Amino acid sequence: MKQQEMASLTNYQQKQNKKNKKKRINCFYKRLSIKYDRLVHFPNPEPKPDAFSSPIQLQLLKIKEEIYIYNQLFRRKKINKKYEITNNQSKSQKQKLMRMKKKTQTHRSNLQKKKIKQKANKQINQQSHLYCFKFIFKLRNIKIKKQTQFTQDQVLNLRYQCILLNQKLRLLKLYHQIIFHFLNIEANLKYNQLFKMKIMRNQLINNQTKCLKLKNK
Repeated sequence: MKQQEMASLTNYQQKQNKKNKKKRINCFYKRLSIKYDRLVHFPNPEPKPDAFSSPIQLQLLKIKEEIYIYNQLFRRKKINKKYEITNNQSKSQKQKLMRMKKKTQTHRSNLQKKKIKQKANKQINQQSHLYCFKFIFKLRNIKIKKQTQFTQDQVLNLRYQCILLNQKLRLLKLYHQIIFHFLNIEANLKYNQLFKMKIMRNQLINNQTKCLKLKNK
């Protein structure tokens, strides 16, 4: 009896196992068929290359983007600072050059003014000496003319008359020489003054043109 029961149990188990296998196989095929139908009727969208499935990856991507933006801003700030420093240096150098040019121009103009003043003072001294000489010469002529009005006793003395005539002739020669010399000096002074005025005018025009060119730059 026991053997029969054991045999019947084994047979029953085998039958059930076969049934279960068939069910599993059928279920598997059914699932595959359902998936196939879904793929045919409702195909899954293709995933994007930059898409991330998990939220952690999205957060990491946001953090990386923020870091990249921050680095770019920091680099731009550095570049702007360098550019500002270079601009300030160039401006300071330009200002220094302009100041040096102005100083040199003022120094040159002062030297030219000093030279012109010295020459003018020399000319004034020369003119004053000439005027003094002319004044003295006129006084001497007046004195000699007074001496020509002498008495009869003096007229009788021929030697004295000859001395007076010689003195008068010498004075006339000196007078003509001085006038000729003085006229030449006056002409030279006028010519030199006109020439200097032309030079000063040309220098002023050149300085004005240079200043305008620098401003336009």
